Amino acid sequence: MIELIDKRLVNDKTELIYTLKSFLEEKFQISGKSVDRYLNDLLYRYMANLKDDQLSYLIEFPYTDKVYRNSFYHYYASKLYSYKRDCIRVSIFQKGIEQSYFRDSTKSDLLSKSFLGFFIVRPLTPALLGRNALDKAVFTHGNNFLIMTAPISAAINGIKLTVNSFPHSSQDSETISCAETTLWSLMEYFGNKYPEYKPILPSKIHEILSFRKPERQVPSNGLELMDISFALKKFGFGSKVYTKSEFGDQFFNLFRIYIESGIPVVTTLQGSGIGHAILCVGRRKFIPGDVDNIQPVDIALTDPTKGNISLYFNSRIERDFIFIDDNWGAYQSASLSSPCAHYKSADWLSCQITAFVAPLYSKIYLEAFQVESYMLTYVRNYLQKYFNGGEKIFFRMFLASSRSFKAHIAYNSALDDDVKEVFVSCTMPKFIWVAELSDLDLIKEKKGNGLIILDATEVNIMDNKPLILSVFQNVLTIWNDQLGELEDIPLHLDHFDIYINNLGGF
Repeated sequence: MIELIDKRLVNDKTELIYTLKSFLEEKFQISGKSVDRYLNDLLYRYMANLKDDQLSYLIEFPYTDKVYRNSFYHYYASKLYSYKRDCIRVSIFQKGIEQSYFRDSTKSDLLSKSFLGFFIVRPLTPALLGRNALDKAVFTHGNNFLIMTAPISAAINGIKLTVNSFPHSSQDSETISCAETTLWSLMEYFGNKYPEYKPILPSKIHEILSFRKPERQVPSNGLELMDISFALKKFGFGSKVYTKSEFGDQFFNLFRIYIESGIPVVTTLQGSGIGHAILCVGRRKFIPGDVDNIQPVDIALTDPTKGNISLYFNSRIERDFIFIDDNWGAYQSASLSSPCAHYKSADWLSCQITAFVAPLYSKIYLEAFQVESYMLTYVRNYLQKYFNGGEKIFFRMFLASSRSFKAHIAYNSALDDDVKEVFVSCTMPKFIWVAELSDLDLIKEKKGNGLIILDATEVNIMDNKPLILSVFQNVLTIWNDQLGELEDIPLHLDHFDIYINNLGGF
């Protein structure tokens, strides 16, 4: 007997709730009162901010979800209670599609453009929400923020479709707690975006940590910060741990630099009897007023006759950041000082960020704290000759792939061919640290007037070996290894469009 997939296309949230309720009762055999309670929780926590009036939903059952099925075979199938092994998948589209489009080749482009992601409903109570990948456009606040995304593909009603998203799931509290969910989400992102990595399943996390943990892995008791860092190292990263107690006032500045670099950071929270792990994956968009609200840092130049300059660091802008929290829906917006602002409990509201782990490419040896220290020394000691004292400089620092940065330079219409050729032809490692210099008016137009580029593989910052080049005030400066000193060469640099590839905007 052939089992056919039950498919329902609905066009508003009310109909979605009604259909999901009937599926939970019929397919998962969950009683009516429990269904209402679990559905209300699902919608309140995870789906409250959907743009309902603009969306259509395709519901499919049975669906074999790779993450839940892995947990099922490694844990739930061994229990006395009979757990279901199939899931429900809900795919989201821009309103206006019809079932017939999935069998009409002339509608393939329309389906691709309309597809906004999916979420999985697991046969687990109360942890119904499983793996999901949603375009930020499905949320009412989606136009206000920038996030890191990977192309997540799925075969929807027989048609392969792709959504650019950051993967998310709720924890099931047994096979994956917040820490394991965070690791899964991070690897799902990197594994779908870069060939150097691959997605992982819960059992793989348990296997990796079995060499470190003296106790059983399931049911999960959660993970410590160093367990997370250890797992990331085993998955191929050169992970770097930052704690608030060690870095003090610099802690959040370093956090913001990594987000500006397009690197999702594992963030640990501590509160009144609470320990939690979440991911930070983006930030609110820049608005011109941000510049006016930055507290400048006065830098004393080493030439005492020139006095001070004022640096306005992009990493000091106070704004909301975007978090992947397995207790809530994707893309929660909160400040770094109140990362649990979306919670209702006083205990949760008191939680603070105490540490974060940056999953760096294994050949990135120069980390953010060292980079900022070197950059400031370089400005004070070498670029000081271009200052008269009293200048106000906007300073934006980030990590980038040299390939992406060179492409940005090559197609930057504001730059002349000589400048483009210098940058594109210059030998660089796979990753570089970049500082864009600007002023308080230019940056509001998203333009810069100076650049400093460092070698991310060089940690010898006692001399100028990390410097690949800098261009400021129409002078190109390079490190001449033969002479063991910096060398200046005239090079005209016009105001240029700043780099936005890390987050897809500024």
